Amino acid sequence: MFKCNDCDFSTPWPSSLCRHRRIHDQNMFFCDQCDSRFPDLCMLKVHTKHKHGEGLICTHCSKRFTSLAGLNYHLKKISGQYKRKCTYCEKTFISIQHYESHVNKHKNIKPYKCDICQKAFLYKTHLTQHIEKGHSENNEPRTYKCEVCDIILTSKAAHRGHMIGKHSNNVRVCSTCGKSFNWAASYYRHIKSHA
Repeated sequence: MFKCNDCDFSTPWPSSLCRHRRIHDQNMFFCDQCDSRFPDLCMLKVHTKHKHGEGLICTHCSKRFTSLAGLNYHLKKISGQYKRKCTYCEKTFISIQHYESHVNKHKNIKPYKCDICQKAFLYKTHLTQHIEKGHSENNEPRTYKCEVCDIILTSKAAHRGHMIGKHSNNVRVCSTCGKSFNWAASYYRHIKSHA
């Protein structure tokens, strides 16, 4: 595995590590139409085409999609590949695992339990993510300390958001009133107030 020296990211591919390193080096490619940024030009081009261009179009009904996963889901749905139907809501599924997890959701059954903190999850993948992100090697809850202001955060995503929102120079300025924002969410909420 190739590991990042600045965070917990690891990958079996050196090219992925190289792309990831750009996040720390600030060598990102920025979309000129929205706030998105990407570690390589190829990802930016795909984003621009799908989010701001003509997007992906279904050949059967001409419906537009912003992601390949969304289009593939739609194509499977209209082709009749979804054979299992939920008796609670009529939703259909291809895989037995997704069907059973969906039915468990209706029944409020969470079969996957963390051995460390006893928190229960609907999906096995959510339990795996919880263990990887939520618990350290000594089974204590994992925390992330801000190097600038010493605040303690409970997830890597929260730490990253805190660093960008509180300690970066990435300021967004409202073109209508001139008010500035460090947090992207605050900026977009403010922009809606002018509509």
